[in-house]
Amino acid sequence: YTIYLMAGQSNMDGRGRAEDLKGDIAEFAKPNENVLVRFSSGGYKRHHRESQGFVPLQPGINEKPGQFGPELGFGHALAKALPKQNILIVKVSEGGTSLREDWNPENPKSLYHRLVATCKKTCELLTERGATHEFGGMAWHQGESDSNRPQEYPARLRAFLDRLRTDVKAPGMPLVVGGLCSDNPKYKGFNDAMQEFAASSDDIGFASSDRLKAFDKNVHFDARSQIELGQRMAQAMLKLQRSE
Repeated sequence: YTIYLMAGQSNMDGRGRAEDLKGDIAEFAKPNENVLVRFSSGGYKRHHRESQGFVPLQPGINEKPGQFGPELGFGHALAKALPKQNILIVKVSEGGTSLREDWNPENPKSLYHRLVATCKKTCELLTERGATHEFGGMAWHQGESDSNRPQEYPARLRAFLDRLRTDVKAPGMPLVVGGLCSDNPKYKGFNDAMQEFAASSDDIGFASSDRLKAFDKNVHFDARSQIELGQRMAQAMLKLQRSE
């Protein structure tokens, strides 16, 4: 199996509504048996939901059933582009959380440690099945809670990635960062900093949020935009893999 990590706050957890998956995006409402998922959502400040073992990729892989995040677009796109890979997504997410504190590896109670523990348990379960595994990369969407200090974020994220690579034994694992809602002017500094950070790093990609739409006050992406965001994350991931 090739394991892809997905982590972050509410737009990674996902506020897209499954009931809006119709018309030309109806296929994303159905379970995709070609992509397995293990997830843990909430539990730090909010109600905790997690999968027991592995489930097929489908809506409901987040804090509330009936919603979804970028994992649908991401998983479907990778499965189409990499038909010979057995893809497994490990997703850990919770809304309203910051990298500065709630995902900080130096905070012993942070979600970072849940992410590491979930990865390690996933690897153990695969080994028990007699399956081999490797890490293909990580998609990260977080920053609304840190957007008031964009200049500090790249170094903080680099430290997070370096520690994670060590703790899950994935030394070259690439990272794709998703942009915050581009229609919100207060996120411009953050998005500019992230785009510049990715451009100056050969192991980090950026998935732009240009033309993506939010259903609330320019914060949470709607269903169609969540699918598109996930697809952009997959495209950025494939580009990083090709350049390795």
